Amino acid sequence: MEMIKGLESSDRNLRSCKARKCVRFGDGNNEVLSFMEGDWPEWLLIEVLCRVPVKCVFRFKCVSKQWLYVISHSSFARFYIARASLFETRPWAILSSSLNAKGSDMRDYPGQKLLGDMYSDDFKCPDTYVLPMPRSQEAYGQNYKILAVNDGLVLYGWRHDSRDSMNHIAEYYICNPTTKKWFALPPPQRYFKWVSAGFITRVEGGTLTSYKVVRLDCLFRKSNVLNFEIFSSETGQWVDSTVLSDHEIEVAFRRMPVSFNGNLHWVDRELGIVVFDPYKNPHKCRIIRLPPDINKQLNNSKYNGIHSLCDVSQGHLKYFEVSGNFEQQAFLGFSIWVLDDYITGHWHLQHRVRHSDILFPDTLPRSGLPLIPVSFHPFDPNIFFLGWRDIIVSYNLQTRRLEALGVPYDFQAMLQRTGRFDFSRMRFWWWAFMLVLPPWPTSVSSPLSVA
Repeated sequence: MEMIKGLESSDRNLRSCKARKCVRFGDGNNEVLSFMEGDWPEWLLIEVLCRVPVKCVFRFKCVSKQWLYVISHSSFARFYIARASLFETRPWAILSSSLNAKGSDMRDYPGQKLLGDMYSDDFKCPDTYVLPMPRSQEAYGQNYKILAVNDGLVLYGWRHDSRDSMNHIAEYYICNPTTKKWFALPPPQRYFKWVSAGFITRVEGGTLTSYKVVRLDCLFRKSNVLNFEIFSSETGQWVDSTVLSDHEIEVAFRRMPVSFNGNLHWVDRELGIVVFDPYKNPHKCRIIRLPPDINKQLNNSKYNGIHSLCDVSQGHLKYFEVSGNFEQQAFLGFSIWVLDDYITGHWHLQHRVRHSDILFPDTLPRSGLPLIPVSFHPFDPNIFFLGWRDIIVSYNLQTRRLEALGVPYDFQAMLQRTGRFDFSRMRFWWWAFMLVLPPWPTSVSSPLSVA
């Protein structure tokens, strides 16, 4: 913050001293720098700006033409990325599936913050954030939904319900929440009853070079046929793809696919991980079997994968599962497996804990916890986040301690007082996303400004 104030003060210095044609920086006794007409030496400007948070760097484009030129040059982005790669952490946030739009039928949950300049500087990230809607799209705001995140970009869409489809996405958009740039995709051609959408990106030097959006038709039953519709940035078109599988597949439709190794991964609770490569092999898929020591009887299939999560952590594909009989609100424990070999599908059990061995805070009851897996911590391999009612709960693998990152809402008191639950305070945690910002904002073309 002191560095930022210093930069702003220096800029005011420059503007006020133009009449004198010279600016000097020093401690009053020893002159450090002297230059004319308010021009910073380029090497000095780069060295200073690369140490400033990226969201502030973009604000400083308006300081002068020289600053705009230096910040906008591709070499500065490469230099900034190289320096940022020396540090382990970057700004990040847990992103809600809802968007902040007037007239939205998605309720504004308590405690959510608008995702703009605010990202978590706290290592624990106790908050969730909502994405602001571009003003040009607010007329349709009541039906928008976030679908995926990748490389700091967010895929969202306008949901259109009809007799033929329960959640047809009529329009797709990709946005960069840091630069406030948005662009639309051509509308898809297929009407699927329930759509599960995936998003794969290829980024070089901070620039988006290629991406694919994949739509999967979820049939709510086992089938040997998977119907996809794929949008490619190279062609600018949607293309149909049909996969014939030797296995009868039914993906967990309430869980969005995860992008890893250039592939998309859906979960079939009985078979395992369904791997689909839209770049190299869009007409086939393969199955990575789930670990053999999973008790498939504990998780009732009607919950459709809500209590399990396949995600990427520390460069590995991991599988997290909350065990229990959820119809009886019986919580039995957690298990985490790591995929050691992506080709052979070999897993190892990283962590398993029984309910009786977990340390609970006073604010959480020990029984009847409908815990929903949300995400692995992006930088701490020992922390995992879960959702409980309207708050985030962290679990530490080393201490086996749960911590409530917020104050739980008293649903029981509401029930006794009003005779009904306040469902507006219950989040759909299986549609929350971990958004980790890249060192430099991914640049995209054809922007649609939020302003």
